[in-house]
Amino acid sequence: MRVRLTTLLLLLLICWTSAGLQARAAVSSVSVLLQEANTLYANAKDTQALRKFEEVLKAEPACYEALWKASLLNSRIGNRFSDQVSKLQYFENAWRFADAALCANPGDAEANYVMALAVYNKSLVLGLKERMQRTKVIKFYLDEALCANPQHADAWQLMGRWHFKNANLSLPERSAFNLFFGGAPLEATNEQAAEALQKAINFNPNNISYYYDLAIVYKELQKEDLSIVTLQEAIDLQLLTSEELEISRRCKNMLNEMNKA
Repeated sequence: MRVRLTTLLLLLLICWTSAGLQARAAVSSVSVLLQEANTLYANAKDTQALRKFEEVLKAEPACYEALWKASLLNSRIGNRFSDQVSKLQYFENAWRFADAALCANPGDAEANYVMALAVYNKSLVLGLKERMQRTKVIKFYLDEALCANPQHADAWQLMGRWHFKNANLSLPERSAFNLFFGGAPLEATNEQAAEALQKAINFNPNNISYYYDLAIVYKELQKEDLSIVTLQEAIDLQLLTSEELEISRRCKNMLNEMNKA
């Protein structure tokens, strides 16, 4: 009887040890995948990084970092497509990952920002009705993101875009918004757009898209001198990606047109 008990205890010990080793191996594997994904992410290899984050999520579906970065990458990649079907597919994925990230960490800035971005991008593809219906939803998530992290530069940029777009609604857009919300004011202004974009630049002075957006707002405000200065600052930035080079080209074209005028 004692021999059987001893054997049983030994078998249980072996099982526990084996389970522990397997669990540690799984954690180690996820850590390696996450590190590889972040290296690709830091080097702006977005498509490869997304695939690697998806591998992380297969092994650990609740990995918060992988969830919000997968959402962000889907939004970035989707914006590179010209056809609406491909765009929408990526934006739907961005929304799905953002929703999971919010479930995992609802109070964090990144989860709220990527949800705001996903809804913003998706609404642009789906058209006027969707855009007007979702505009307050976007603002809600941006407010939550900036409440959690007041120095979130990308959230300030999107806030600037939100104000600019809603301060300059076309007549059909304004009519659609009044239809859905009964004329409730959005309280969006070009001045608030400029302020938000200035904050984005203060918190991250190396992102050329912030300068380009701000120059457009200044031009709308008829502050051509500030727009020209902002464009010149943008052109002087060091650029890394093809998208940054494209934005720099737009800045130069806009600057040339303003100088001619």
